[in-house]
Amino acid sequence: MRYLNLFALLLPLAPAMAQTGPGGVGTSTSNVLWLEGNYGVTHASGVVSAWADRSGNSNNALLPTTIPTAQPTLVTASVNGYPSLDFDGTDDQLWVTDCAASTSPPGTFS
Repeated sequence: MRYLNLFALLLPLAPAMAQTGPGGVGTSTSNVLWLEGNYGVTHASGVVSAWADRSGNSNNALLPTTIPTAQPTLVTASVNGYPSLDFDGTDDQLWVTDCAASTSPPGTFS
């Protein structure tokens, strides 16, 4: 009975300790950038021009205006049935204009 009372007492505190980031991982403080293939991809006929940041920090990935043809393509049902972006390895790129909160070197993702 004691354990039941303790559980009932602590249960309301559970949401306060929950993760609030996308997919229940981290928070907008700990997730500086979160890009997901099935969320916030702006494209025309599969050619991508922008990718919305899902972390809550508005670090959106955008097509650089200096290289307007360097667009990746959206591939539907790519990895385990989920969409992904395909970068050709030559010039395709999307830039995150100001990600000052990032402590990782450029191009480092974990």
